[in-house]
Amino acid sequence: MTRLLAALQKEYRRVVPAGYSLSDLTTDLSAGLTVSVVALPLGLVVAIAAGASPDKGLVGIIIGGAVIALFTASRFQIGGPTEACILIAVVVIEMFGYEGLLAATLLAGVFLLGMAIARVGILIEAMPQAVITGFVTGMGLIIFTGQIVPFLGLAGSVHAHDHGGAEHSHSFLFIIEGVTSRLGNFEMTTFLVGAGSLLAVVLTKRYLPKLPSYVMGLAVGAVATWGLGLNVATIGGTFGELPNRLPLPLIPSMEFWVPLLPYAVAIAFLSSAESLLAASMASRSRGVPSRPNREFTALGIGNIATAIWGGFPVGGCVARTATCLASGARSPLAGLFHAIFVALFVLFFAWALEFIPLTSLAAVLLVVAWRMVEIDRMKVIWRAPIGDRIILLGTLGTTLFWDLRFVLPVGLALAAVIFIQRVSGIFEVRRGDAALFDSDELVIPRPLPFEMPDGVEMFTFRGALFYGTVSSLSDLLARAADERPACVFGMRNVYFIDPTACLLLKDLARALGRSGTTCYFWGIQPEVAEVMHATDFKPEEGIHFFPDAASAVEAASERAAAVGRSD
Repeated sequence: MTRLLAALQKEYRRVVPAGYSLSDLTTDLSAGLTVSVVALPLGLVVAIAAGASPDKGLVGIIIGGAVIALFTASRFQIGGPTEACILIAVVVIEMFGYEGLLAATLLAGVFLLGMAIARVGILIEAMPQAVITGFVTGMGLIIFTGQIVPFLGLAGSVHAHDHGGAEHSHSFLFIIEGVTSRLGNFEMTTFLVGAGSLLAVVLTKRYLPKLPSYVMGLAVGAVATWGLGLNVATIGGTFGELPNRLPLPLIPSMEFWVPLLPYAVAIAFLSSAESLLAASMASRSRGVPSRPNREFTALGIGNIATAIWGGFPVGGCVARTATCLASGARSPLAGLFHAIFVALFVLFFAWALEFIPLTSLAAVLLVVAWRMVEIDRMKVIWRAPIGDRIILLGTLGTTLFWDLRFVLPVGLALAAVIFIQRVSGIFEVRRGDAALFDSDELVIPRPLPFEMPDGVEMFTFRGALFYGTVSSLSDLLARAADERPACVFGMRNVYFIDPTACLLLKDLARALGRSGTTCYFWGIQPEVAEVMHATDFKPEEGIHFFPDAASAVEAASERAAAVGRSD
C-alpha cells in the first residue's frame, strides 16, 4: 500500500508540479481553451471524412485527449482524432461497420501497451523516414482527392459507389473514378459556400495567424448558409440532432478480431508515429526527457478508453501540441482542460454544430490533407541514394494503388533489403600486404615482418559480419587458401557478428583445416567473442586464437616452416 501511495503521489506531482500556483492554473486554462478551439473542428472533420458521425470525433477528443494528457511523458502533448487514421477508418467501417472500427481501436490500444511493456519504442523511432513520408504523403493525396466530392456538392462521400470492394475504397484510382463519375452532379451553391470557407481559412492563416483559421472557415460557411437560407447539406441535415452527452461505456464486439488485426497494427503505427514526433517536440521545448515507451502507454490507454466510450481512434497531434506550447501551458492540466472545454461545448452548444455545411468541413480537410503531402521531405529523400528513392516510391505506390494493410510490410521489407545491401557494402576483406599493413595501428609487443612469410596468407575483416555479408566472405575464402599451410585472420575491426556468420566462419575454418591449412584468428573484440563462444566457435585442432597480429603471424610462420621442412 505504501508503494502504491508513493506511485500515486509521484504521478500527481508529474501532472501538478510542486509550486503550482493560481497564475499557473489560469495560464493552463487559457491554453486549454485555445487548443480546444483548434481541436473541435478537426475532430468533426476527421470523423465525417472517415464515414462516421461527427460526435464520434468529439468523443475521441474528450476521452482520448484527457487520457493522453494525464499519462504522456512529455507533459504537454495534446491527443485526439488525427487525419492520419482517416483512410484506415474508411476501410474498416465499410467492411465491418463502426463497431469494427471500435474493435480495431481497442486492439490497437492493447498492441501499443504491449509495445510499451516490451520496451520497443525505439522500433518506431527508428522507422526509415522514407517509409513514413511515403505513407503520409500517399494518404494526404487520397484524402485531398476524396474531399473534392463533398466540396463541389457531388455527393456526401466519394466512397459510396460500388466498385472493387470495400477493401479498395481508399484506392487513388477508385477515388478518381468516383470524382469523375459524379461531375454531372456539380452544385454551384455548394461550391461557392465551400470556396468561401476555404478562402477564409487561407486568409486567416496568412493575415490573422492568432485567430483559429479552421473555426473561421466553418463559421463563414455556417453563417452564409443560415443567413441566406441556402439549400446546402449540413451536419444537422445529414446526421440529425447531435447528442449533447457522452455515450455509456461498452466493450465493443470482438467477433472479427482476426481480420481486424492488420488494421489495428496500422492504427497503432499511425497514431504512434505522429505522437512520438509531437512528444519529442514538446520534450525539447520544455527540457523534459523523451520516453517513447511511456508515450506508448499513454496512447494504448487512450485508445482503449476511446473505444470503450465509442470514440474515434486517437493519437498525439503535432499542430495541437504546438498550439499548446505556444499558449504557454505550464502542466499536463492544459491538455486535460482542452478536453473539458470540448465536453462543455458539446453539453451546451452541440446544436450549433448542426448548421455547419459539409462543404465547409471539406474545405478545412483540403487544407489539412495538403499539409500532409510532405513535398519538402520528398525532395530531400529524392536527392539521397537510390535506395531511399526505391523505399519512398514503393511505400507511396502501395498507399495510392494497393492495400493499406500491406503498406508497412512493403515499406519495411524494402528498407530491410536496402539496409542489408548497404551494410554488405560497408564490410571489407583485406588480403595479403594490405591486410598486413592494416595491423600497423596496433600497439604490438614485437615488430611485424615487412612481408608475409612463404606459405602464410593473411586477411583482415572490417565492419559487421552477419547474414547479409557472409556470401562475399565465403566466396573469397573458398578460393583464397590455395593449399597454403597457414591463414591469419584479423578480427580487430569487426564490431558485430551474428550466429549465421559465426557458424559459416567456423565451417570455413574447419574446411581449410581438412585441406591442410591451419587458421589463426587475432584481435577478437569482447562482444564478438561472446557470440563466437555461444556458437561453440572455440580453439581446436587447426583453429587458434591470439590477442595480437604479431603473435598470430609468428605462430603461422612456424607452422609454414614446419610444413616446408617436412616436404
